[in-house]
Amino acid sequence: MILYFSATGNCEYVAKRIAEKSGDETVSVAERYKKRSFDFPGKIETLGIVSPTYAWGCRSSSVNFCSK
Repeated sequence: MILYFSATGNCEYVAKRIAEKSGDETVSVAERYKKRSFDFPGKIETLGIVSPTYAWGCRSSSVNFCSK
């Protein structure tokens, strides 16, 4: 599973390219926030996170999502 946050579309593009090569699904953090959906059924064997950096760190919404 590749989680991504993308405001401009750049990270979405990168996440989809990674998923193409790895055979994983992409999940938009923004869409999950809108739906208030923080559970993922089943076993997740691989987890990738694609997020832009702001002032040398991850966007706070990405960090908050991962902590849920």
